[in-house]
Amino acid sequence: MLSSIKRNLAIISLIGLTLLIHHATLQAQTGEIRGVVTDASDGQKLIGAQVSLVDTKAGAVTNLDGVYVLRQVKPGDYTIVAKYIGYKSATKQVTVEADKTVEVNFALVPSAVSAEEVVVTGLAAATEKRKLSAPVQSITPQMIQNVTVQSIDQLLQGQIAGVSVGMASGLPGTGSRIQSRGVKSAANNSTPVFYVDNVRVDVGDNFGIGTGGTVSSSMAQLVTGEIERVEVALGGSAATLYGTQAANGVTQIFTKKGVPGTPKVRVIATLGADNPETRFVQEDVTRRLFFQTGIFQNYTINLNGGGDIFTYNISAMARSTNGFITRNQARDDLYNIAFGARAILHENLDAEISTTFIRNGFSRFNQGNNIFAPLGAMEHGTAFRERRFTPAGTDNPDSLLALWMLPEYDENVNRVITSLTLNYAPFKWFTNRVTIGFDYNKREARFLTPIEASIAFGSAILGSITRADREFMQPIINYAGSIKLPELEGVAVSVNFGGEAFRQDIRSIFGSGQNLAAGTRTFNQAGIVTGSEGVGSIFLAGAFGEVRAELLKHIFIDGGMRFDGSTAFGRNVSFIPLARGGIAAILSDFDFYPTEWKKYVSFLKLRGAIGQTGNFPAPFLRDRTFSAPSFLGSAAIAPANPGNPDIKPEFVTSIEGGIELGFLDDRISFSATYSSTRTTDGLFAVPSDPVTGFGLVQRNV
Repeated sequence: MLSSIKRNLAIISLIGLTLLIHHATLQAQTGEIRGVVTDASDGQKLIGAQVSLVDTKAGAVTNLDGVYVLRQVKPGDYTIVAKYIGYKSATKQVTVEADKTVEVNFALVPSAVSAEEVVVTGLAAATEKRKLSAPVQSITPQMIQNVTVQSIDQLLQGQIAGVSVGMASGLPGTGSRIQSRGVKSAANNSTPVFYVDNVRVDVGDNFGIGTGGTVSSSMAQLVTGEIERVEVALGGSAATLYGTQAANGVTQIFTKKGVPGTPKVRVIATLGADNPETRFVQEDVTRRLFFQTGIFQNYTINLNGGGDIFTYNISAMARSTNGFITRNQARDDLYNIAFGARAILHENLDAEISTTFIRNGFSRFNQGNNIFAPLGAMEHGTAFRERRFTPAGTDNPDSLLALWMLPEYDENVNRVITSLTLNYAPFKWFTNRVTIGFDYNKREARFLTPIEASIAFGSAILGSITRADREFMQPIINYAGSIKLPELEGVAVSVNFGGEAFRQDIRSIFGSGQNLAAGTRTFNQAGIVTGSEGVGSIFLAGAFGEVRAELLKHIFIDGGMRFDGSTAFGRNVSFIPLARGGIAAILSDFDFYPTEWKKYVSFLKLRGAIGQTGNFPAPFLRDRTFSAPSFLGSAAIAPANPGNPDIKPEFVTSIEGGIELGFLDDRISFSATYSSTRTTDGLFAVPSDPVTGFGLVQRNV
């Protein structure tokens, strides 16, 4: 037995020695490229600049010292390019020799024209903006650093042309109303589709328990702490890759994956005060009693680092405020843990992974004009002077306000977003990208009106509790491939293809209890308990094909087709075709462009595009359904959805054209876009024949 062990150890040692010799041989057969990327104007080191070898998978990102390293490069002649957002790219020729290191430094020139910036949203493969027939706008890392915002809707405000962001409420848990290029549907909301690292995420609102018109939004949990950049595609330009549901545009968030270099730990503590603005408050008693100075605190710890083949970014954040409403009825507590990493698994394969966990707990106060809404009653001007709503014997404003603030609205959210993306290029002319991931969102809302408040204000209901839970799960998989055909006589063509599939599962439970026992806070001691449950699932899938052509290196033509299918029609799954096309030309790069013009107008691009997106109707509107409400202690049958066998999706066609200009060697940039959007087969709620017993029916108009 001992001899057998010795023999095995000898074999293992021989194998290990062979691998070491082989590895050393490989090292000796390759070379290395390293250098520094700086700002040409002031010599400042550029962190996160991308350096790559043209027509290869080899690439690197500069570390915190602006240094990049390309290791194990096979001997030969290469074209090396350095890119950084907000700068002109630079290209150099380099010769690599075996077992030697060659130094290539770059000094990039700042540029206000973002034509050379690479984007991926709405595209099958990473593409320079200069080649796009429809704009994809970006929020760069520099722009993110220069604003103090807490959620993605606040970040978008004023940053993207054609997108308007209106805050529905400043209260915790609420989101903005986002609209791009006007209203396109009467039946569907105007919120763009959101992706996080190629994974579609939930941004729905109007769920839960409204407090005077204020409702919760899933967009509120998309925090900005570890966002690297944001890309926004509007209108038909997003049709090929995202199809239906992209009529309002697509916003994609990319999270940080780390920068090569020595591990860096960053700890940030922020303390402050939220002072309410009371200039527009009418009553002095409102200023004195209803508002308070909120204490704000935010703590963040971040670990960032990695090497040439693996980088990582880990962060944790705790944010808390007791709010600017008295008795802490606008508190907001949020905890966020995020992990992102990028790894080169092979010279032709790399992977990116990201995971975010969010825990959000907040409170809101009752709003509106009912007897329990304090702000409206106080600002009415009669609540304290005439005491119309004051319970008998309550002459003290503080006591009255205390009764008003007895109702409690609390909500807790747990959310996980995970993404895994693989980029595989078996050949320099063939690239592949596949992403799998999911978004899980669980909300629990509770609205309690204690019996003391009901008695004090003379309500017929002696205390009530309302509970609304919503569970959302959306797994997704998408794939995009690109094949570059051989260039022929100045014409370069690429064929792109792919598809996407995702499933939405939504379960909601609503419960209400009335006439509570004194001191109770649960349904168990309610005299009347009612409840309802909703369950829904929908599956959407689409496949696309696209051709992009580059003529004379300055004219770019693209066209594509997508087919989308959805189970919105029940068993009759419908597939609809969507098409897009466009052309762009950089006139300033042609030989006929006057040299004297270039001194002043250094960049001139014209572009135009047409595309079609759409919206599927809500699930199962085609089917006639009935409900079973309670009647005299039994389940009765009543009409519900009238059904419409002829219903179909609505289509949104957008046409746009634009110009992009750069002045004085691209120190100043200007762009303008004209767009026209038309919706056909729009979905509207139309009254049905009264004799049917049904009410409104969805029809295409």
